[in-house]
Amino acid sequence: MTPRPRLCLNRLPSALPSAVEAFNAQGFETIPMSFVAVEALPVDLDPGIVELDRYDAVVLTSPEAAHRFVAAVERRWPQWPLGLTLWCVGEATAAQVPPEAPPVRVAGTPGSASLMAQMAADGTFHRCLVATGAGSGRQFEALTNTVGCALDFLDLYRMVPKPPELSDAAVTAPYWVHGSAHLLEVAQKWALAHAPWWSQRVHFVTSDRAEMLLPPGSRYYRILTPAPDAVQNALRGEPCVKDEA
Repeated sequence: MTPRPRLCLNRLPSALPSAVEAFNAQGFETIPMSFVAVEALPVDLDPGIVELDRYDAVVLTSPEAAHRFVAAVERRWPQWPLGLTLWCVGEATAAQVPPEAPPVRVAGTPGSASLMAQMAADGTFHRCLVATGAGSGRQFEALTNTVGCALDFLDLYRMVPKPPELSDAAVTAPYWVHGSAHLLEVAQKWALAHAPWWSQRVHFVTSDRAEMLLPPGSRYYRILTPAPDAVQNALRGEPCVKDEA
């Protein structure tokens, strides 16, 4: 019997249960890992919530962002403002939106690049709010050029570094899948100080910024989204090797 590929999945704590289930269902041995704790930011008086009716598009960048955005809106507004469309980076994000919310559009392929292409093709909105975490979601700044809309960011939470609990299985896992560049950055800062084996692992990353964060000589796969299908497809080929500085 062929052994299941073992990987560590570096995601937000709230995203891990469903993500681990999805990877295990696809035949992976999946080890949940998180190097951060999530802290809510005060947004109830933020213009992105108080003046939500000024917008005609809202981008929800993750399930965590969607959950916190919906909660903030429901605390402020007795009913959702008219004229909004909620744009979600994937089905897991869209699942956080209640039925009574405005219309939802979901990226054809999970991830920000696919969603931005879809929004650019639509191009029927003028003011957009990006609901995200502090330091995340800034790739959506490209919408100001591709769509020409006014763009604001609503930071709903921040990620605070938290030392992980490492099992022997995690230490020896050959693959690491990172949910975002920011999560990779936090994990790598810890690993370079505490985990000499880090440079020997193969990493799956989803953005140019994440590639840039990897140390020279790192082996990695570039994937569109940190999902099991994307990882399976990537493993059919050889990993890239980052050029030495």
